Amino acid sequence: MICIVYQNHKKKRYCLKKLTVMKVDDILKKIGRMVLLMKEIYMIDSLEQLKSISDPLRVKIIHLIGIKPLTSQMLSDELEVPRSKIHYHLKELEKNGLIEVVKTEQVRNFIQMFYQPIAQSIIASPDLLLKQNESNNNFIKAFNVQFGESLAEEFYESLKQLCKNFEEKSSQNDSKIQMHISLTKVD
Repeated sequence: MICIVYQNHKKKRYCLKKLTVMKVDDILKKIGRMVLLMKEIYMIDSLEQLKSISDPLRVKIIHLIGIKPLTSQMLSDELEVPRSKIHYHLKELEKNGLIEVVKTEQVRNFIQMFYQPIAQSIIASPDLLLKQNESNNNFIKAFNVQFGESLAEEFYESLKQLCKNFEEKSSQNDSKIQMHISLTKVD
């Protein structure tokens, strides 16, 4: 049974429904860590993390374990990929701090590990992307800005109109530039 728990200063938790005392480790063994305990957003701040998440199979793995914690065998069955390949990708994601083991189970002579992403959303830090762009020969300019969420729609519409105006002014002989814009919430 999953119940609402209260943790006291001695690191023991009390089940408010049954009033049975359980240690934190015992609760985690019984119910595992739930998706609700994940951070909402994690910002990738290193090139190594960005590279590790750029593989399409790893994106699928993160998506599946984001729904519910899974083992390498469960992922292998779901994705129809050899377990050794899944295990390799899980270890790379774990090494780069993008997933974690949230539960272990002893099954016969081996231990099954259940994996979960460290956050519900994993996105690249704008600062990381700016650094990468600046080292690119085709890079022109970049900036990062924050403002109130209530202004997001107005900003988006104004920027869209401004871009259309510049697109119309652009001559056919001029070399083209491209701009990617994404509005995201900040904690």
